[in-house]
Amino acid sequence: MEVLNKPTILITGSEGNIGRVLRRTLADQYDIYTMDQVGVESGTHQRVDLSDYKATEEAFANIPHLDYVLHLGADSRKDATWDSVEKNNIRGTKNLYECSLSKHVKKVIFASTTHLIGGYPGYPEDIELVDGKKITVNDPVKPDGYYGVSKGFGELIARQYYCMYGLPSICIRIGTITYVDNPHHEARREQYIKSWISHGDITQLVKLSLQHEDIPFGVYWGISANTGAYLDISNSERDLEYKPKGNAFFY
Repeated sequence: MEVLNKPTILITGSEGNIGRVLRRTLADQYDIYTMDQVGVESGTHQRVDLSDYKATEEAFANIPHLDYVLHLGADSRKDATWDSVEKNNIRGTKNLYECSLSKHVKKVIFASTTHLIGGYPGYPEDIELVDGKKITVNDPVKPDGYYGVSKGFGELIARQYYCMYGLPSICIRIGTITYVDNPHHEARREQYIKSWISHGDITQLVKLSLQHEDIPFGVYWGISANTGAYLDISNSERDLEYKPKGNAFFY
């Protein structure tokens, strides 16, 4: 059944792997606008360099009404250079939050990463757990590169704009997504199987993050219910009522 008067959502980084998945799976409940540095411009898609504040501000102004932002735009390469993440991930994220605040957006969903704990021994295949305890979002971050560092900065910007200006944000440390919804589709990603998340589960987690007005700020791991997972998703199950259905080992 078609939802009338859908809320609007802007997806940045819409032409990337996760963006292409979510712009399709969120379309049943949201009117979608998109931004990326690539793609064919249209009434709903704008080519924008988020590190350029003026261009980003103008692009936001071109959207007549905006309820939510899903910020995926970034250089997501694990080995991204400092110059690239400083421009695309750090400056771009700061500009995105400033424009979201000016546009009176209701909530921003910030795409963070499991590479924030990539420095733990054994990552990504088999992190050795201390006393069998899974890693929570409150445990120390140990980034494995500038990409991970930039996402840690993004989480801090999200917290700053919530604490100082009241802009709600949910930070999801998204695990591994394959464009084809199969954890074994891309051989190079097999080592990340314990941090895999299905299309259905990432869609569920984003929708719950948007819909839970009682949770104005939070940080959550974004993975499916994978056997042997070393990341603790209990706070998302409790706070957001997340019920993951996927399991990479039973696909």
